[in-house]
Amino acid sequence: MADVPRSATARLRKTFQYPTDDSSSSTPEVLDEEEQDNLIQSLADQNAARNAQFRIAMLALPVLSTLPYLVILFRRPEASLILPTLLSISSLASTTWLLYAQDPTETGIAALDSWARGAGLDNSNGNNPPFSPLRRAPGGSRRRRLSSFSAAAGGGVGVYGRGYRSPLETYLPLLNAGLCALLLLMAVLIALAPPEGRTAPEHVGRVMLACLPAVVYAVVIAAKLVMSSVDPERDLTGLKYENKGA
Repeated sequence: MADVPRSATARLRKTFQYPTDDSSSSTPEVLDEEEQDNLIQSLADQNAARNAQFRIAMLALPVLSTLPYLVILFRRPEASLILPTLLSISSLASTTWLLYAQDPTETGIAALDSWARGAGLDNSNGNNPPFSPLRRAPGGSRRRRLSSFSAAAGGGVGVYGRGYRSPLETYLPLLNAGLCALLLLMAVLIALAPPEGRTAPEHVGRVMLACLPAVVYAVVIAAKLVMSSVDPERDLTGLKYENKGA
């Protein structure tokens, strides 16, 4: 998944060391601020590209999961199956649209996105202890960039400005989560109801079909949270240094 290899991270941490006055001639040449910015931006762009590719690959999950429900509808199911089938198709269609429309690292659920941002910032700050010589460059001396992580936090750009979301983008994630909860409740009721002449595999199949949209949505959210935990710009900016001397 979208992730900076450990070896590359270790190399960057070694490269982003604070230059000392008594450095020997054998020490690798340190990077100036512009080179550091360019390297971090390059890693952020690569991470964003991998996230976008993974999002496209994930689109197959809800799309393929819709096929069993379409087969059920074409076979003219009994009345008790129509409502769960339609609700399942609606949930999977919502998941597909959210995957397509949202940033790869954005779930659309404010509590989860805030938690992911907070966890990432805590990890980033943990890489730069208070007494470490590797300190953050002053805020006024570095260019403001839109990284793969900050793009997720900032939202889109349009006539209403950065961060604007349409009502559909704002409420559909919560509505889809509620729809998944309703389908899980239906799955429990189906499991507790008598089979009424159905075989055991058919009964279990109905329960699994009612659970499938919730499982798909949970997998998508988990993948987005994992992708949002990786942001080279956020993680490596704390390792930047300022060159001493003229």
